[in-house]
Amino acid sequence: MSTLSSEKWAQFAEMVADGTFFGPQSHLWYLVDVAKTVHATVGHRLEAVVAILDACARNGSRGGVSLGCLLLEQMHASDRAAFEFATRVLGDENSALEAEGVLEFQRLFFRKQQLNGPAYRVLPIASNRLR
Repeated sequence: MSTLSSEKWAQFAEMVADGTFFGPQSHLWYLVDVAKTVHATVGHRLEAVVAILDACARNGSRGGVSLGCLLLEQMHASDRAAFEFATRVLGDENSALEAEGVLEFQRLFFRKQQLNGPAYRVLPIASNRLR
């Protein structure tokens, strides 16, 4: 992730889409760090974020869906953005979707509000359209 820059986001997106980015190190804690890095590096460039979310949706693996959901979480994305991401993932043309990938959508139904230190308050959100 140290090589991600505002100029290399397209290459990163392609690695996500074709699955070469994901490997044995792609456990949840690693993907949380990746989402934070992506948000900090290219979060201000809408076209980069859209391309990376699209790559996550096209990948369809649990890692891809998880990274997309984590990035949406980092960005405090709207319900509309979450709905659009879920629609791309679940679309008829996505033959790469794994059954386990759908489990990652649960992140889109709550928000974490940081209290002090490592403590969070979990706030459910009503996203009836997405449900």
